[in-house]
Amino acid sequence: MLGQDLTPSQFDLIATVGPSTVSAACLDDLSGSGATIFRLNGAHEKPDGLAAKVKHIRSAVGSSARLMLDIPGSKVRARNLDAPVQLSEGDRFSMGHDQTTHPEFLPSLQPGDEVTAGDGLLRLVVLEQMKDSTVFESLSEGKLSNNRGLHIQGRTSTGPFLQERDRALLDVARSIKIDMLSLSFVRSAADVRETREALGSSMVEIVAKIETRTAYNHLDGIMNEARYILIDRGDLASDIGLIDVPFAQQDIVRRAKSRGCSVYLATQFLHSMVYHSIPLIAEIESVYSAIASGVNGLQLSEETAVGRYPGEAVRLITDLCAKVKADYT
Repeated sequence: MLGQDLTPSQFDLIATVGPSTVSAACLDDLSGSGATIFRLNGAHEKPDGLAAKVKHIRSAVGSSARLMLDIPGSKVRARNLDAPVQLSEGDRFSMGHDQTTHPEFLPSLQPGDEVTAGDGLLRLVVLEQMKDSTVFESLSEGKLSNNRGLHIQGRTSTGPFLQERDRALLDVARSIKIDMLSLSFVRSAADVRETREALGSSMVEIVAKIETRTAYNHLDGIMNEARYILIDRGDLASDIGLIDVPFAQQDIVRRAKSRGCSVYLATQFLHSMVYHSIPLIAEIESVYSAIASGVNGLQLSEETAVGRYPGEAVRLITDLCAKVKADYT
């Protein structure tokens, strides 16, 4: 049944801003179609260009919309690739140890370790460690490009949560009074506290992303520190296993609602609309179920960042949300 506290003013539609939607006309269309939060992925943003982009977005969408900046945190991402690497099953390729955001990640791998990339769509197995590179074999077909996340199931970074680049982004976010910060690969309440200390007296809202088993295991402590959580189903699937995601999602939503913590959901709600104007029936059912579960909002990522039909995707969710609410009131 629809959550009793889900009202139009409490439901957020988060639209990720990217190449498909950075123009003023597209941003205005998203805002008019029902997007209430505009997300910038810090993994794709340069600190010295962030202030100008935020000013541009605010000018296009008006003061009522909120801006969210996603901080990469301890998430390992590919970098320094000269071009995207297209892989087929059985292909072998090497990555230099300087080609991730965490230089210690690749040297720590052992032959036989399986790495997933891009929300688990690309699977790689370590074959051999060389002096300055790691040799992989692809277990699936897909593309590895810069900023794609790299992950080993059940393994999280033990180093500092905030990297030098994260702190540079936080400095800009504080100066331009960003509305919300979403923290990638939060491991425990300590990571949220570290971020708050870095922000000083800033009143920015922190959104803790739950996308690993470690975060799931520390959920209660994380919710003590953050009023908002976001379940990133793509990275969570890579860490706990695909078929366990619906069970974890249901449990996290229930626990968050019982604690009075706002909860958002993300990843692949309308993934087919990256390429097609009409979504799959299964995607519509997934959006319906998410709204009916009483969550406080949904996040569109590729659908609005690089998709061909960003406005249509936002309008579809807005219309479905209105219909769900009407049916339950």
